[in-house]
Amino acid sequence: RVSALSTFDGKDWLTMVTTGNGELGFDSGVGSLSAFDMIPLDNTKLSQGKATDAYLKELARDNTQLLFNAIFALPTQVVEKVTCVQLPAPTTHLPREKHIPKPKVSTKWEAFAKSKGINKKKRGRMIFDEESKTYKPRFGYKSAANDKEQNWVVEVPGNGDPNKDYLGDKEDKKKESVAKNEMQRLQNISKQVDKAIPITLDVGSLSAFDMIPLDNTKLSQGKATDAYLKELARDNTQLLFNAIFALPTQVVEKVTCVQLPAPTTHLPREKHIPKPKVSTKWEAFAKSKGINKKKRGRMIFDEESKTYKPRFGYKSAANDKEQNWVVEVPGNGDPNKDYLGDKEDKKKESVAKNEMQRLQNISKQVKHKSEEINQTVKQAHVSTASLGKFQDKVKNEKKAKEKSKTKKFEPVSGNVSAENSKSLALISKITGNSVSVNKGAAAKKEMGATVKRDRDQQRENRVSGRRSKAGLKAQTKHFDKKKRVMSGPAKKKFKKEED
Repeated sequence: RVSALSTFDGKDWLTMVTTGNGELGFDSGVGSLSAFDMIPLDNTKLSQGKATDAYLKELARDNTQLLFNAIFALPTQVVEKVTCVQLPAPTTHLPREKHIPKPKVSTKWEAFAKSKGINKKKRGRMIFDEESKTYKPRFGYKSAANDKEQNWVVEVPGNGDPNKDYLGDKEDKKKESVAKNEMQRLQNISKQVDKAIPITLDVGSLSAFDMIPLDNTKLSQGKATDAYLKELARDNTQLLFNAIFALPTQVVEKVTCVQLPAPTTHLPREKHIPKPKVSTKWEAFAKSKGINKKKRGRMIFDEESKTYKPRFGYKSAANDKEQNWVVEVPGNGDPNKDYLGDKEDKKKESVAKNEMQRLQNISKQVKHKSEEINQTVKQAHVSTASLGKFQDKVKNEKKAKEKSKTKKFEPVSGNVSAENSKSLALISKITGNSVSVNKGAAAKKEMGATVKRDRDQQRENRVSGRRSKAGLKAQTKHFDKKKRVMSGPAKKKFKKEED
């Protein structure tokens, strides 16, 4: 149905598309080198194999010929020994295959050159090196500037420092120049991102949400898929950074900062809200008395040694035996008492007391946690379909205690009318005919009792009809005599059976 003819008008390539039969209802747009045939095709000729191809080629040839006739009917002119025609303005607005390219964002140097009217002149990649008398690249690998065999010596200025490392200084300047160029390159990356549907930004939580569906055709193309996803991530991140840099800034300790707004997205917590910690004995006392804890420094100044020492513990002033080798005895004190030993005993008692309080605080916290664990285990046990009846238990696990429902008793005094009505209802239930009896169940129960009595009677009759002890004894003697008379194989067989 469609035939395409490419032609060149001296500026760019154009494609001419023609369809259908051009004999009737033919409309041509010569300006856009196209022809449109609105006559429906003959369906009877579209399913004849080779005849169909011949039919479509004939239609395309006729319509193309009509278009060429219209082109050659235009006035001609000779330009550089070539006969040309001036095409009229197009009358058909065809959609572009791709979107109109956006103007490229100019770099810092291009903006400066444009403001100063500097015209950039393209320089050749290769330059002539006077030292090696050959052409070398202007920059990069194997260039004259990077040839270490050629640049192994550096000229020192007349007033320069002879001890200065000029080769190292040259390398440092080169690295600074490379870093500066890389920074400018990153700054020149496009900061303007256009989205058909604007994304949702939450600057307070530093997050961006893009609700535009992904292009499924680009998600199964291997490396092209990675490039597509990276481009999307880069654009959305750029929009987030643009919103952050649009906020008002302030300098705090020589650092430029911004004040983020309150988050608008409520994200769920990863873990549950921590419960308040169980306060120790001292913390509860300090809170009741309104005592505010002030953090003291770990080091204190020792007046004896004129140095800073730890307040407590190892190498502290209180534990320095060389400094505390003497103890002052009170005026009314016992001169024979061991005050140094008494001081050591008091210190040990204080340490033991602190350790006991620490263990008590730990046990209080552990008890609080164990109660929570037991409650959680109990809830987990009864959370099955059988309410924990068939739930496996851990070794040495104690049975969880269930809280029984408290039985509510009626008051013994007060409401007399309610007690009278309850008693009358019980009496009427016993004496009246309203009591329902299941006759089938009663008959079945009586029949079972009768059968049981018969079986017991039969068992008693069997016991009473057995032989006496004398008869059993005579029978035993008879078998003993028979055993003595037996000889040969019969005796062996009898013995085996007896064994």
